[in-house]
Amino acid sequence: MVAEEIKTKTRQFLPWGLAIATGLGLTGAFAPFAQAWLGWVALIPLTAWFCWQDVPWRKAGLLGLTAGMVHYLTSLSWMTTVTTGGMVGLSAVMALYFSLWTVFWAWIAGGANGEYSTWINIRRCFFGACAWVALEWLRGWLFTGFPWNFLGVTQAPMVVLCQIADLGGVYLVSWLVVFSSLIFTVTIRRVELEIRSKMKVKTHLDFSLAMFLIGVSFLYGSRIMLAPPVEGKRLHYLCIQPDLPQSLERPTSTLEAMSRMELLMAEALSGRKREDMPNLVIWPETPIGSSYAEDPDFHGTVQRLTRDQPFALMLGSNDYAGTEIYNAALLLEPNTKDVQIYYKNHLVIMGEYVPLTRDFPWLQQYSPLGSNYSAGTLPGVFHLAQPEFTFAALICFEDTVSRVARRALPFRPDFFVNITNDGWFQRTGQSEQHLYNAIFRAIEFRRPLLRAGNNGVTAVISERGVISNLLGSFEKKDYFNAGFLEGDIVIPVPTVTLYEQLGEWVPLLGGIFSALALFQMRKRLFKRNEN
Repeated sequence: MVAEEIKTKTRQFLPWGLAIATGLGLTGAFAPFAQAWLGWVALIPLTAWFCWQDVPWRKAGLLGLTAGMVHYLTSLSWMTTVTTGGMVGLSAVMALYFSLWTVFWAWIAGGANGEYSTWINIRRCFFGACAWVALEWLRGWLFTGFPWNFLGVTQAPMVVLCQIADLGGVYLVSWLVVFSSLIFTVTIRRVELEIRSKMKVKTHLDFSLAMFLIGVSFLYGSRIMLAPPVEGKRLHYLCIQPDLPQSLERPTSTLEAMSRMELLMAEALSGRKREDMPNLVIWPETPIGSSYAEDPDFHGTVQRLTRDQPFALMLGSNDYAGTEIYNAALLLEPNTKDVQIYYKNHLVIMGEYVPLTRDFPWLQQYSPLGSNYSAGTLPGVFHLAQPEFTFAALICFEDTVSRVARRALPFRPDFFVNITNDGWFQRTGQSEQHLYNAIFRAIEFRRPLLRAGNNGVTAVISERGVISNLLGSFEKKDYFNAGFLEGDIVIPVPTVTLYEQLGEWVPLLGGIFSALALFQMRKRLFKRNEN
């Protein structure tokens, strides 16, 4: 009797334990843990349950919600440095997408009496991966979107594999990881049935297909990584990282901030001849809640530092237009009073923007700023006179959003510049997560990316996704400290990638195939709804 009770309780709690294991496994796959191998296996505990059990869709949804909440509450815990309520709310919204996908997978997985032959396995895993990328696109678009830590980002340390992103974006990497993970899952189920002689042993072409796709992806990436170095014009850059404390209660004063920027500039440029000066100096996204145009201390310091200097300066600033406030990037070039400016297009949900506040004003309390920024509408395209370059600016989390980077591509930018202020999240894993997300913009569009942060990670990423220069090191975790990053980078002639040409074709096809799967199996869905 006791043994039966234990067995019953274990059976009751097992799926919830598997959901928790999947959530924690996914967190371990992302930075700061960055265990890329976990990206391939983290889904297995939960997805396997639906291959052994017939689960009602409501319970499947709750299991997916549990896995999603565990994952996002742990992987987005850095948001508590700014807003605990916003972190919990955002985690709940993100977990809903995971819940929807889990319901979809539970429906097509096969269950206790399902058939697990080669072609059925390939079909169900194909549809499962398609649904995953379609939902990734949706969560990256709805309410301005939060395209942070798509599953493909887990593979950022495996830069060779990530080269396929120039074909279909990070979505293609996500699709490959999910498809392979699901194939591993159904293969385990199939082998178990074969051992129990409930299935005839045959060649596992489904598993072979997954291995083939992974192998082809590595071969494609190897060909790119082993190609000769690119040729092009050189850019001498200098990125300043001030490590200014960020706090709404005790904001850093303009004088203190400008004093530190001035000291770092003096240290970086001391004793330089004019011909040894950098071409482009980059400051981070506005490290003080002030406006270059309206704050005399801010404006005066910048004018003093750039007077009679040969370099261009990019900096971040708030900018006001009546009651509107914008997060702006400014470019000041020598020998001209004209200021090139870009207003950030993509606002950070629960940070710069809280959805539905016009209809539900009480939601504004979850914004750390107490009000919403306004979004710009034009792409951030800047023109550098000496040497002659066109580049695209991405502010804050915009280097995690492919469609924002793509808006500038008709102007044929030579490279990207990201100015960010991750200092709000203190010395957490957020900075590494941000960097790994940004790597995919360089690969997708084959353009180098220069990043200047307030407290990390200030780095240079090549068009192949390789971190070619970094302020500090991952091993010592000292990339948060104040300092500067300087070097030369070869800017290749821009090429047009398949992803640039076709855009979000992977999630689009994923959505179409997912809809077809729903249509074909609607009778089974209705039957499960009755349960």
